Amino acid sequence: MPVTITSNLHILTCVSQVTNLGPCLGPIITGCVSPISWRWSYWVGLNLAVSTLPLVLWLPETSALVLQRKGLLDAHHGCPEPHLGVPGSEIKEGTGRHLSLATFTKSFRMLFSESILMLTCLYLSFVYNIFYLYLQAYPVIFQGTDSISKLSTLTTGLAFLPIGVVALLSGVFYMFWDIYLERSIRLGKQWTKKEEVRRLPLACAGGPIFVVAVFWLGWTCRPDIHWVAPALSGILFGTGFVLIFISMLNYIKDAYEIYEASAHGVASTCRSIFGALLPLAGRKMYQTLGIGWASTLLGICGLFLAAVPFVFIRYGPLIRSRSEFAREIQEAKQRD
Repeated sequence: MPVTITSNLHILTCVSQVTNLGPCLGPIITGCVSPISWRWSYWVGLNLAVSTLPLVLWLPETSALVLQRKGLLDAHHGCPEPHLGVPGSEIKEGTGRHLSLATFTKSFRMLFSESILMLTCLYLSFVYNIFYLYLQAYPVIFQGTDSISKLSTLTTGLAFLPIGVVALLSGVFYMFWDIYLERSIRLGKQWTKKEEVRRLPLACAGGPIFVVAVFWLGWTCRPDIHWVAPALSGILFGTGFVLIFISMLNYIKDAYEIYEASAHGVASTCRSIFGALLPLAGRKMYQTLGIGWASTLLGICGLFLAAVPFVFIRYGPLIRSRSEFAREIQEAKQRD
């Protein structure tokens, strides 16, 4: 069964939503089991990981490059668009080690040579970092005797619910956008022929929303303001996060087409590395600068990065015209 544009993007949206739910549900589960023992937080995570392992082992291979190398797929077979087949230069005989090394190095060569991918990775890493930084910020703000609100662990975990619920709703909205986009593509509307206009308007809206949410959290965390007020900033935070996250991922998918796996792989690596490092300094930052000024620092950084999708809309075609990988994709289209 061929994968349509809409179904393909729905899959990416669902995967992104599951990724977003993890940081929201984790504190709630921890708040429930940690009174029994701190070890239970790790036992729950281990049980979930083990229970999903069989699903990974039986996943079918879908990479066109791998299937072509095994002789299971013709160059254009099964592709909704002919030019999305893998170029012949990509299909070479070699050992698995050579193929793995080539794939790995290509991802990082793209990162340091492709301006679009570099800026996208920077922006996605930043918003991803802030999400995980909140795991350190919320206990400082809401939890314990030294916090402003002095809430329990479970109640602090529940403060993440606005982010999770709105992130889900935003994902549903994005699916309707995908349906509208596919219908417009089939009707041949002019604006759908430009990758930047197809994806980035939602990221342009999400950037300012995300920044407002960060400032909202920082400057409503006061003893004379009820703790629900800063918790409700998660409504805008979840909305902005999803609009940025899914829009930028879909943009690099459209921009790099046959190289989207490499582009997505290096984007995932970057945001995971930064997402692990920055939160380590989160508690110290909030305690040293104060909640308001620490949030202001993050908000200003977010404001500068919010310009990224606007820059792509204005200069994206020019940047892609100078891209080595974009030229290869264009040559493949012309051959077909």
